[in-house]
Amino acid sequence: MTFEARIAVIGLAAFASTGLLAVCLVPFATRHIVTGAAVTRARRLAALRLLPSVAALAAGTLVTLSFVFFEPRQNGEEIGTGRDQRCDKRPAPATPDVRTHSTTDHESLPSGGACRWVHP
Repeated sequence: MTFEARIAVIGLAAFASTGLLAVCLVPFATRHIVTGAAVTRARRLAALRLLPSVAALAAGTLVTLSFVFFEPRQNGEEIGTGRDQRCDKRPAPATPDVRTHSTTDHESLPSGGACRWVHP
């Protein structure tokens, strides 16, 4: 999938889901604005009718802009376990009880122990 297609899909999904959520909330909000003069009620109802469109547009724009600015352009990402690659290169320390014991090597990792060995 190209970068432009991902932008379109993510932006439209955010637009649609936010619009759907706002549309579901409008009936509950109309119960609370039915008091007051006719002019005031008309203005509130007009604003409430625009709420789903404005909320969906704002969410879609925010998600699309953040995707454009922060998502990498190349498709070189690897899907994996999220572990540090150095975890696979070093042997796990021996432990007396291999079923329940886990060891974390905090000192040697720059992330402060992001690599955790759990022995089988």
